[in-house]
Amino acid sequence: MSAATGPLLADIGGVYLKDSDISRLDDEPRPVTAHDLPLEAASHSIDPDAAGRLRTLSVQLLEA
Repeated sequence: MSAATGPLLADIGGVYLKDSDISRLDDEPRPVTAHDLPLEAASHSIDPDAAGRLRTLSVQLLEA
């Protein structure tokens, strides 16, 4: 069963998934290269305030 159809995640949104489950948060700074990608989600990636700021900036850039 995939995460898209799994009943355990039916009412949960806005999370990062790994192996059909919710990914744990990992804020340990690591270099990102083509051969060394992060395996977990960082807390800033699910921050609603950061998402709001990104949306505001995106709208401003599209209107410019």
